[in-house]
Amino acid sequence: MASYFVVLGVLGLSALLPGAATAQRSASDNLQKCLKSQPGCNVAELSASEIQMLSVALAKRVLEQCLAGLNGCDPTFLSPSDLKRVEEAAEKRNYQNCLAGSASCDPTRLTPEQAKEVRGRYQRKVVDQCKAGTALCDPLVLDQAAQKEVQAAAMKRNLEACMNGLATCNPMLLTKEQVAAARAAMAARNVERCKSGAADCDPLSLTEASLKEVQEARRKRNFEKCLSGSVGCDPLGLSSEEVRSVAEAAKARNLESCMAGRASCNLLQLTKDQSEAVARAARKRNVSNCMKGLPNCDPARLTAPEAAAVAAFRRKTSGR
Repeated sequence: MASYFVVLGVLGLSALLPGAATAQRSASDNLQKCLKSQPGCNVAELSASEIQMLSVALAKRVLEQCLAGLNGCDPTFLSPSDLKRVEEAAEKRNYQNCLAGSASCDPTRLTPEQAKEVRGRYQRKVVDQCKAGTALCDPLVLDQAAQKEVQAAAMKRNLEACMNGLATCNPMLLTKEQVAAARAAMAARNVERCKSGAADCDPLSLTEASLKEVQEARRKRNFEKCLSGSVGCDPLGLSSEEVRSVAEAAKARNLESCMAGRASCNLLQLTKDQSEAVARAARKRNVSNCMKGLPNCDPARLTAPEAAAVAAFRRKTSGR
């Protein structure tokens, strides 16, 4: 009978309400509904053995909820041994929450050993945050050794910022040797900017040797632009040998344009042999255009054999 009242306490009085189950429902179906706490369970239709079975199942379910710390836990249904297991699980769960820095941590439930480990982990976490320079750093938690460690990390981080020219650099925190290294790094960056022709180049900061490097890089960059016919070529900055190379490259580009029939072709720059080659290429291109029926075909330029070949090809492709 005690099991019967335990079941009623877990399932609620709705299990006894009239009409909760139809007359046709089998005893097996009713038991399964009760075991799963589904609507329609009628405890009054259960046998004594089924009541006992249901009581055990519900007690197990309540124990699982309590061990997991769920809201459905009702400790009044637990045995003394189960209550002890639930208390141990709650203490372990609280310990893990405290180690993880969770807001649900209750430090008053920790043992002295657990509290010491939680404090140690929190301090290590704060040290890491302070060493990384994050806003979560809490300097009041740091001991003297940790403060030295954090200061060394901050000095290193500041030196890296200064060496890389970052806005976060604080030159006041640098040593005499670090200032010299940062200046050398800044000078090297400026040389590279000047060599690449960057707008933020500072020519006034260049040494005599660096100025020669920059001038040589500029000469090479100008020569490459002139060779490729790019905008920005300064012919006055070319040597006599470079002028000859640029002229040869320009002639080669012009010949290529003429052979391809481009509008940029300058026939006046061609030699006699090149003019003849361009003329042959133009005739061949015109024959091809006429055979394909393209609008840029010029039949007036076709020779008699070419005109006959074009006519034969057009008849063949038209099926006539």
